[in-house]
Amino acid sequence: MESKFIPAILIFCCQNAVASPKKLIETLEHPECIKVVELPCTGKMETIYALKAFEQGIDGVCVVGCREGECHYLEGNLRAAKRVHQMKVILEELSLGKNRVEMLNEDSSAAENFIQSSKDFIGRVQVLGPNPLKHKP
Repeated sequence: MESKFIPAILIFCCQNAVASPKKLIETLEHPECIKVVELPCTGKMETIYALKAFEQGIDGVCVVGCREGECHYLEGNLRAAKRVHQMKVILEELSLGKNRVEMLNEDSSAAENFIQSSKDFIGRVQVLGPNPLKHKP
């Protein structure tokens, strides 16, 4: 019997975009495979952090920022979106798949949206399968 692939996910989350993201992640299936890094703003998330995570075997990276036009730091979420786009291009060039990274813009008062968006992202990564770099020395 074949076991179902459970992806290792890294979520960079703006502290203003989602209230208690670590607590919300606990409601998902296999929360032990999801690491949440809370940031003052997604504008602080540098491309190299996510690329290093992929290099170390993470299967998917999700960046969760405030809704467009509602960033507490004015344009941090827009900078993050540009970086996510850059990562998608790089992942495609490396044949890892651009769908391993995603930018979500959430409303801090809509926890259910965050949970559903996280489930959707995890499902997409699950379909892609394990990060090909995971088993390389």
